Parts: sequence; C-alpha cells; structure tokens
Amino acid sequence: MIKEKVQQLRQSLITEKMRITVQLDPNLAREVTRNGPQEKKYPELAKLLQSLSINLVPLHPDTQDDTLRSYFAVDVPDSDTAAKVVKQLRPCRGIRAAYVKPTEALPR
Repeated sequence: MIKEKVQQLRQSLITEKMRITVQLDPNLAREVTRNGPQEKKYPELAKLLQSLSINLVPLHPDTQDDTLRSYFAVDVPDSDTAAKVVKQLRPCRGIRAAYVKPTEALPR
C-alpha cells in the first residue's frame, strides 16, 4: 500500500508543470507589478512575453521589500519549454536572473 502511494506521488511529480523563477531589476519589478512591462521601456521583454503567451506572476506580491518584490514565476508545461523560455528571458533588458526551479523529489 505505501509502495503504491510512493509510486503515485513520484508519477505526479513527473507530470507537474515546471516553474521558472525570474528576478527582475527593481524598477522593472515595480512596473510589472503595476501594469506589466511597458513596450516603450522594455520592448524586447514585452514582445517576448506576448509571443510566448506567458505572464510574470509575483512570488511575494504583498511585500514592501524591493529584493523580494523583484522575484516572479512563470509556469510552463514541461522541461523542454522551460529551458527554451529561460534561454530567451536571460538576455532581455531588466532580467537579473532566470532559472528553472528544481523539481521536488522524494528521497531514495
């Protein structure tokens, strides 16, 4: 019974969406929190988000701390998509970091 539950949990972890964590420049983070990246100031990022149909979701929406406020997440369906999105996000102006959150795993 326990072995079956562990197998089910492992399978659910494999099929879960991948999460990309993105850290933005504090000025961009404030702008994104208010109304999204303005195409005038950040044209590359605005176009990329639109073309990929993704949104930056604040990880700490209620904080006043600029560092915490600069972290956002993007959920994508699989690891291949995550790698492609990260590769395209990293060179954009205003992006300080973009990486795939490691999947949670059970101890072996």
